[in-house]
Amino acid sequence: MLSSVQASEKETRAELKVLQACYIDGYYRTLDFDYMSSVLSKVLSFIEENSWDCRRVPSRETLDVLQELEPREVLQHCLDCFAEQSSSTPTGGGGGGDTEDAEIFYRLDEDKICRFFAEELLRPTRNFNFKEFLLTWQQAVPEGFSTSLDQIQGLALIDRTSRPEVIKYFPASELPEDLSKRLAALFKAKEKWTFEEIKPYIESLVTEKMDAGALLTKYARSSYQQGVKVYNSKAPRTT
Repeated sequence: MLSSVQASEKETRAELKVLQACYIDGYYRTLDFDYMSSVLSKVLSFIEENSWDCRRVPSRETLDVLQELEPREVLQHCLDCFAEQSSSTPTGGGGGGDTEDAEIFYRLDEDKICRFFAEELLRPTRNFNFKEFLLTWQQAVPEGFSTSLDQIQGLALIDRTSRPEVIKYFPASELPEDLSKRLAALFKAKEKWTFEEIKPYIESLVTEKMDAGALLTKYARSSYQQGVKVYNSKAPRTT
């Protein structure tokens, strides 16, 4: 695959990581969202059943037990997507043991897991009463985790002009890759954006020569709304 794409190995592997592609039997595959949800649920339930500290989850025991339910490669992929390796301990108990026999521990990534649960709620309905969403979301995540709107940047839009307020599923991954088409889609969905709101939706299009601020300066029109700088389309509005 590396020889067939017009990108460096580093760029290709970075994009595969963004896509959360899983390496199985010599091939990279993207897993269905609902399937990934099922696997993550099994992992989280197993951690809860063992009353493990979410900052120190033993990977070997997790994989050894749950591989009876799911492929080991998929389970490892789930840990890699939603946790970070925190430490390793020689199984012999002494210092300097064989690193191949070391027990590897993972720390669950609170932000990534909370974001996944938010998407799980928003995908089926696309629109959700904002206050009800906040309550349901917090109740859905693992005990001890805290939800935050920062966790769903680039995933959803909040319409505060509607009554009641509504949150809409609007993932950056579904937008066009072409810059002009993406900006058109963004300004069609929402007429005016603050920099903090629009940045997650254009970050993948920035370059070393043009960051998000420079991109907006060149391709969008800015103004101030109640003292806050906002961006809107340069294209004339059609009625």
